[in-house]
Amino acid sequence: MKLGCRAHDYGRHSPGDLAALLAGRGYNACQLAPVKGLMGVESYRQLTLDDASAIGKAFQDAGVEISVLGCYMDLSSPDSAARRAAVENVIHCLNLQNAMGARCVGSESSYEHLDAEEKARRFPLLEDSVLRITEAAARCGGVFAIEPVFWYPLDSIQRTQALLERVADPQHLALILDPANVLKRRDQPHQGEIWTAWLEAFGPRIRAMHIKDFVLEGDTYCPRGLGQGVMDYTAIHSWLVRCRPDLPLLREEVQLSRDAADLDFMRRLAEP
Repeated sequence: MKLGCRAHDYGRHSPGDLAALLAGRGYNACQLAPVKGLMGVESYRQLTLDDASAIGKAFQDAGVEISVLGCYMDLSSPDSAARRAAVENVIHCLNLQNAMGARCVGSESSYEHLDAEEKARRFPLLEDSVLRITEAAARCGGVFAIEPVFWYPLDSIQRTQALLERVADPQHLALILDPANVLKRRDQPHQGEIWTAWLEAFGPRIRAMHIKDFVLEGDTYCPRGLGQGVMDYTAIHSWLVRCRPDLPLLREEVQLSRDAADLDFMRRLAEP
């Protein structure tokens, strides 16, 4: 089983030091955003194939898989120049993916909390971006994985299905599922049904799963240790055991004081 975390939750380090730190904490996988987790990396475009190979070797030597090469961009920006630059950043990372030994390059669909009208307005822009990115992934033999989030344009099962059908390339377009990011307040009592629906719709397309927990204090999102918040992983546990014991589980929002306890939670989540 692959149990990992968002690497930059442990700060910025050299590739070797970061990989060793993660391995020392018990992880064998991670989501790596080089501009957030690696010292000296200020932009994605500065990374060369040689850099990617060296980074990949450092993590491989430590026994830590780069399950997701994170390049989170606003792929639905109405600013055409900004969206073009975002697409080019993701494509640059796709060209590095195999040299780095990463399973996929990941992004969400926006940076902003949007209302329903704005989500609908920006969805065609997202489709265009993902088409361009997936075409590039096919050319270089990479995999692009997009993450649904309920306050962004890719916010629901229906829109996710529409995007996958529009692009129609299951070999080069995948998903990252973060259950907490698609859980609306009104659905908290019905999580078994919600997760079953997502997993039945997209199970084979999920490249990695983010694991986190939270409570709401008013409208304020407050991260919590795993098992300490509103998340109910019962249906997800059952599905993982039956269908995808190989799926990387990546802890987001690591709380350093309880990272060992949260790793134990994820281990139980992946075990029969």
